[in-house]
Amino acid sequence: MNGEIKDKNGEHLYKLVSGNKLFIVKVAYHSNHLSQEEKSKLLELSIGADKSDIASNLRLQCDASQAENKEKVWGQLIDPKSTYSLSQKRALLAGFYSFNQLDLIRPYFDKFYEILPSLQQDHSQKYTEDFIFYLLPIFEIQNHHIVKLLTIKSEVPDSNTTFMNTLQDSIEKLIKCKKIREIAQNVKK
Repeated sequence: MNGEIKDKNGEHLYKLVSGNKLFIVKVAYHSNHLSQEEKSKLLELSIGADKSDIASNLRLQCDASQAENKEKVWGQLIDPKSTYSLSQKRALLAGFYSFNQLDLIRPYFDKFYEILPSLQQDHSQKYTEDFIFYLLPIFEIQNHHIVKLLTIKSEVPDSNTTFMNTLQDSIEKLIKCKKIREIAQNVKK
């Protein structure tokens, strides 16, 4: 897999670099149009025996995107005793949600809000911020989701301004996304 893109006459148009190839693999793993076997073959063709952190994290990200791994990955993401490094957890976080998998990830929207208060207590501030950044459920926003975040924020001690600010940013993000979707729906009509 040399990554060269040529026109119909064989003229060189573009050569994919490693980052392009890895991005294509990530997109393919979230696709419903490829079988698991095809996805695995693409991953192996792209990274082969590469043992670098980038390749390892891509493997984790691809694993996190698979339906059969969701519950196990979720457990690793919320477990304060998880042996994964912050970099590895970020890879799992990045692979967990996909708009193409809405039916698979929808149950985790409520779980996100349920775990957030204890997650903040049991994990580092940086990890909590990453968790919120990657997993804030913006695919489907219900009013009760915003209320849950407001409730969580109201229970945070005043001394924990960083977490309060992160929650406030998340609340504002949900409200903005919800309003934009409402406007888009009205334009479609």
